[in-house]
Amino acid sequence: MAITRDAVIWGFRLILGRDPESESGIASHMRLADEAKLVEALLRSQEFRLSGRFARSMQMREPASAPTTATWRHEGRSSLKLVIFGNCQAAGLGRVVQAMTGDATIQTHETTPGFLHRVRSGEFDLEAAVAKADLVWIQMVGELTQAITKRMPKLAGKVRQLPPLNYAGYHPDCVYVANAAGGYLQGPMGEYQSSLAFWAWSAGLNVDQAVQLFTGEVFDHLGFHNYHLASERVLVEHGRRAGLAMAPLLDGWRARGCFMHTVNHPKIGALADMVAVALRREGIDPITGAAAWVEDGLARWPVWPVYPSVARASGVEGGSFVYKLDRGHCPDAQPVLTMNLPDFVSASYATFNRAGRANLRCDRVDGEAYQGLTRFVRERQSGLAKLAGTIGKHLTPIAGRTDKGINKTPTSPYADLPDHHFWRRAVAGIPASELDPVVHTSFKLNRSTRVATAGSCFAQHIARTLQRASFNYFVVDEPQGMSPEERKRRGFGVYSARYGNIYTARQLVQLFDRAHGDFQPLDRAWKREDGRFVDPFRPQIEPDGFANAQLTAAATTRHLTQVRRLFSELEVFVFTLGLTEGWRRRADGAMFPLAPGVAAGGFNAEQYEFVNFGADEVLADLRGFARRLRSVNPQARLIITVSPVPLIATYEDRHVLVSTVHSKSVLRAAAGAFTSEADGADYFPSYEIVTGTPSRGAYFEPDLRSVTGGGWTTSCECF
Repeated sequence: MAITRDAVIWGFRLILGRDPESESGIASHMRLADEAKLVEALLRSQEFRLSGRFARSMQMREPASAPTTATWRHEGRSSLKLVIFGNCQAAGLGRVVQAMTGDATIQTHETTPGFLHRVRSGEFDLEAAVAKADLVWIQMVGELTQAITKRMPKLAGKVRQLPPLNYAGYHPDCVYVANAAGGYLQGPMGEYQSSLAFWAWSAGLNVDQAVQLFTGEVFDHLGFHNYHLASERVLVEHGRRAGLAMAPLLDGWRARGCFMHTVNHPKIGALADMVAVALRREGIDPITGAAAWVEDGLARWPVWPVYPSVARASGVEGGSFVYKLDRGHCPDAQPVLTMNLPDFVSASYATFNRAGRANLRCDRVDGEAYQGLTRFVRERQSGLAKLAGTIGKHLTPIAGRTDKGINKTPTSPYADLPDHHFWRRAVAGIPASELDPVVHTSFKLNRSTRVATAGSCFAQHIARTLQRASFNYFVVDEPQGMSPEERKRRGFGVYSARYGNIYTARQLVQLFDRAHGDFQPLDRAWKREDGRFVDPFRPQIEPDGFANAQLTAAATTRHLTQVRRLFSELEVFVFTLGLTEGWRRRADGAMFPLAPGVAAGGFNAEQYEFVNFGADEVLADLRGFARRLRSVNPQARLIITVSPVPLIATYEDRHVLVSTVHSKSVLRAAAGAFTSEADGADYFPSYEIVTGTPSRGAYFEPDLRSVTGGGWTTSCECF
């Protein structure tokens, strides 16, 4: 039975509580098979599931009862009255706030087009909702923020912004496909569609051929492996606009694995971390661990898999092609249902076929990378050869090694390896001064490349070598009218900016965050014994110190401005890892180059603590810095080195020699792991050149710690 126009209109009114948004929307629903399908489509829509309509009617089936109150005394941090306006994350945010505060009263509103229409028409009393609240959190919905600011300026002080947690890095294939009605096509994963499946269907490939496209080679061509860079840039920038530091949160989330169900559905742990930061912004100390028991409502919706090669590029273990269906599409007895890749692509094709090519559009698939996909498949000599034959050109697989047409079978896997693989040929058989262990590099420097350096004291030697060899050593804080002697005394030009020695990867990460306003440490100025003040994060850079804390802070602000410029304009950044041991502030985690009390300040065990980073922590910090650097400078490349200089002292209860070997081993392992996985990042073996047995200890001074001129010259010349 055909569906009439009136049936569609009344279906919208009765089920969604509103009229259809357009005539095209009415027309698309009239094409459904019958009225039963119309009702099913409206009831399964995300708008209905989130609207809470009929909730009161359904409650009437149960005996009426008074609202329950807590029976037992419980932990309560705040009786805040909070209203949250946001996307589909709003309900989860509200549940987490309640758990973390105990007694907060929260109202949440999802700002769908229908809800915003109700605000504009006055059906929803925005002013009353804001007036009753102590605070209003808005997930950067500009229309609501402007409405409150303009229509009720006296209440605007209640408004706080929250960034929407959207992140496509784990699910770059996940897109929306627009239909002729002006909405989004609904398929096996709700409104989420596969860009690759849609391209293959549009190109006329069959389901089996489309499945063959889901390979790392195709993903790399489409840029899927780099989506996390843009996703991080956007999320961090949204955080800055909302006044929340998202970069440190991202570090923690990525260390735990994938933190998203889909491109715009975060897992509950990520929402909880953001809520904790937002509560602290309001002076509320959240209840630790309470969010662990909050139901992850977004897990009921579709969950998109992290494809295996995307997982590797994102630092996630495993990866799969298992698609978890929306709970609304599952029978009560089967609440969790999944699809494999072939079934998912087949179901997607069925969805596309029902709508028809003329009625569908996906802006992503219209982009240059997808337009060049046919050519890529034809030209690629790989496992795509079979598919390429169906597109128009069969590819011949790459042949194995041959000699005069005869296949050779090596007697050993080592038989044909070059000399640098063998100790006798590459080390024992040549003079130490001629040793050059650099075999391969992913990029090369020329004398116009802007190279910046930072790190422990050994990094100074690299800087001097670059300058002496007339490379373009990038320095951002050159003083004017200062004598060479004074420049040297005050530490200008030692590094690319006057940050002094940066011994740990954590210090480097925090330097970036401080420069970009994402981390404001509690320690701003330390007082010396002579009454002068210093910057806690570069306590020895200004030998005369500052007269007061205000002048110290002003100098720090100027310095961080220069650091921000450095990171955005450099082309190659050389960082030398020096230590794993260090000292940090307990309250905010701020890392210092020297323990409080050594050069300035005072040590208080209740405020400061010793830390010795492990390889996984150093690796996470290197990854975090690389992501940050690429967020402001996508073309930047990295060279990581490890300082060969032993520890001057250890705080661990063991021999300093043991601590030195431990520290350098951790740093070397982390540096190797990072540069083996990161694009545009190389490891330079200064540590091996100086400390390796070929030097026979000749590269150290009699104190067995200071590197001789010959040692650092030989190392840097290999550089």
